[in-house]
Amino acid sequence: MRILLILVATLVFLGVLWGPAFMVALRYWRRGDAGAFGQLRYLYPAQLIVAVALAFTADLLGLRQPAALLAGATICVGVCGALFISLRHLLLSKRT
Repeated sequence: MRILLILVATLVFLGVLWGPAFMVALRYWRRGDAGAFGQLRYLYPAQLIVAVALAFTADLLGLRQPAALLAGATICVGVCGALFISLRHLLLSKRT
C-alpha cells in the first residue's frame, strides 16, 4: 500500500510539473508547429532539476512546511516552463 501511495504521489508531482508545458506544446502542435515538442526534451530535465533543487534548498534553510514549499515550487516551475515555450514560439514566429 505504501508503494502505491508513493507511485501516485510521484505521478501527481510529474503531472503538475510537466503538464502545463505539455499542454502548450500540444496546442502549438495542433496548429501545425511540431517544433514545440522538440524543446520538451531540454525543458523536462531542467524543470525537474530546478524543482528538486528548490525543495532541497528550502529544507537546508530550515524553512517550515517543506511539503507546501515543494508543492508551490512545483506549480511555479511548471507554469514557468509553459511560459518559456509560449515565449519561444512567439519570438520565433516574429523572426520569420
